[in-house]
Amino acid sequence: MQWLPFALVAYLSWAFCNLLCKVLISQHIKSPVVNLITMGVWNVLPLFLIPVQGITIPSFHVLALGLTAGILYLFILIPYFQALAIEEASRVIPLSRLTPLFILLFSGVFAQEALDSYQLLALLMLVVGGFLVSVKHISEIFRPSKAFYLMLISSLVSAIYCLIARAIYIELPFYDGFTLIRTSVAFCLLGLLLIPQNRVEFITTISYMKPHVKKLVILNGLLDFCALILCNFAMSIAPASLVSASAGIQVVFVLILSILLSIKFPKLLYEDISRTVLTQKGIATALIIVGTGMISLH
Repeated sequence: MQWLPFALVAYLSWAFCNLLCKVLISQHIKSPVVNLITMGVWNVLPLFLIPVQGITIPSFHVLALGLTAGILYLFILIPYFQALAIEEASRVIPLSRLTPLFILLFSGVFAQEALDSYQLLALLMLVVGGFLVSVKHISEIFRPSKAFYLMLISSLVSAIYCLIARAIYIELPFYDGFTLIRTSVAFCLLGLLLIPQNRVEFITTISYMKPHVKKLVILNGLLDFCALILCNFAMSIAPASLVSASAGIQVVFVLILSILLSIKFPKLLYEDISRTVLTQKGIATALIIVGTGMISLH
């Protein structure tokens, strides 16, 4: 169980990132482009270890996979940011756990294997939990919010991204694969600066940004990257299925932290913390966590 502390700290860090993103997007940085670029900067950090670690030059098809992963990362973050802009973080983040559902479906389609009753039950729990967490009232269970569909897109793309990342790690050692993927992500996100309109928007936003907001942006990026390293390290010393199954704890962290911040700093982060809503979110979160765990450990 040596991997567990690393995984828990990673998911706690990501929970803080989720809430920081919500605050930044809601109150300070409305532009998705600026958010994408500020997230992209930190992905160049693995390059600084190359003089010490060294790196294997990958083949052309692996480089192509890395570039594809970088492009896909854009389409994971864009709907995620859009969902956070219009919905509570504790409703958005559980929907990110729908990624294993799509991985399961892709595996079934490409491997041409029928889903067994165990997998169908896990799938049902994820779907019901996703619908339940995304609606404001139980009576609207079949009319999920726009954030639900945005996170469906994000989770779908994330599933494809995960499958490509897995293919890269099969071809390359861990550090080389990690560096290729993160550098590709940085290349694609920072590449947005090549568009003049994006460059002007980014420079203008940064120029007028208050010092405390800049500190929050830096903190958000560092927490995200540290969580990425810790999670990947946990996967390097334990089965990926176990680490993935434990990811449900991030949803719990987000729910707890959002409640605490709503009580302590309601102007900073507002969430509906009425008993009915918390019960609804709690049940939905439990369904999603159990469904994710069942898929990951099967």
